[in-house]
Amino acid sequence: VFYLVVDNVTSDGKFSVNIDDGTKPKVNSTIDASPVSAEGYVEIKTPFEIKISDDENGIPLKGTLDVAGYQIGEPFHAEDSSLYNLNFSSSQSVTIKCNSKGYIFFTQQFMAPIVPFDAKKIPDKVVFEIKLKKLKPGETVKLPNIKFKGDETEILSSSRASLLTLYKFMLENPTAVIEIGGHVNAPDMKNSSKIKKLSKDRAKAIFDYLTEKGIDSKRILYKGYGNSKMIYKKPTNEKQNEENRRVEIKVVSF
Repeated sequence: VFYLVVDNVTSDGKFSVNIDDGTKPKVNSTIDASPVSAEGYVEIKTPFEIKISDDENGIPLKGTLDVAGYQIGEPFHAEDSSLYNLNFSSSQSVTIKCNSKGYIFFTQQFMAPIVPFDAKKIPDKVVFEIKLKKLKPGETVKLPNIKFKGDETEILSSSRASLLTLYKFMLENPTAVIEIGGHVNAPDMKNSSKIKKLSKDRAKAIFDYLTEKGIDSKRILYKGYGNSKMIYKKPTNEKQNEENRRVEIKVVSF
């Protein structure tokens, strides 16, 4: 556990921070790095049973599983199974991604349950179900965590995991043709040509990513919907703004 403490309020109530090169310390500060002794501490994790199945009939389905944020360095990767058992730390934030040939890819972010540092026993097992939908024309799935610079088309590096999921999906389903749909969050505004162009250019940025990695351009269409299909017409918080500001993948043919 790391703490960064900034506590430098002047006598007149103003906040001030001095950045120093370390050669001439201005203030002596003491920071308690941990309020709890780590001696003899054993982290208790929550066991997760991750099941993959067909969304229509519930039959177990073998798939490839990737978990970003599971461990330091490379993400967890496993394949050719319908059942995986993992252990997550308290409040651990991860992104679970799953692919199976002939099915729409799955990706979801979640945070593991909080486990008190002084817990005496292992928490009950959590069953996490991944229900994959079969590929068929018209099927649509949101590609989460795709971030762009404000009012620009540059994709932020935090989008890498979701882009890789889409790329793997295209590799595992070589006959699939998709449409990349760009959507922006612009409530109380006309769906102007400027807004439509931004959404189209962002969709094209993902098209460029896939083609640069070798996916045939004939398999990828892209379209900008502007703000014509906002999920929340009057968003009231940032989560709803993010839902409106999205990229969707639609299966055109398979």
